[in-house]
Amino acid sequence: MPTSSSRLAYDDIWPVLDRALNNNKTWTRVPCANIGEANQLRARINTARRIDRADNHRDFEKGHPLHNASVYDALCVRISEANEDGEVYVYLIKRDASMYEIEESEEEINGIEQGDRRDMQEVNQ
Repeated sequence: MPTSSSRLAYDDIWPVLDRALNNNKTWTRVPCANIGEANQLRARINTARRIDRADNHRDFEKGHPLHNASVYDALCVRISEANEDGEVYVYLIKRDASMYEIEESEEEINGIEQGDRRDMQEVNQ
């Protein structure tokens, strides 16, 4: 069954997203009775974010950071495996560069030279 495209259909989801985004923790989770419920919740969360992106596309001019983006894009939605009681959790995890071990070096990378990397950066921008 397709999900609704009305913002009002997600009044139960916006508080979940706001809480996950605005707390001081790395992640927030919502318990679900089974994998089907977890998949439905994840679909509703992702649809709500899609609606927010579409609204921001309309409401913000091109060039604004929120044009065609959502503040909720900072969240990654994952489903846990069922525990021994069959419970499943939907995790909303904040994306942050501190999650990664970032290394920097001047050394050549697998035969790629400095000029080549600069060219690749220009293509990716």
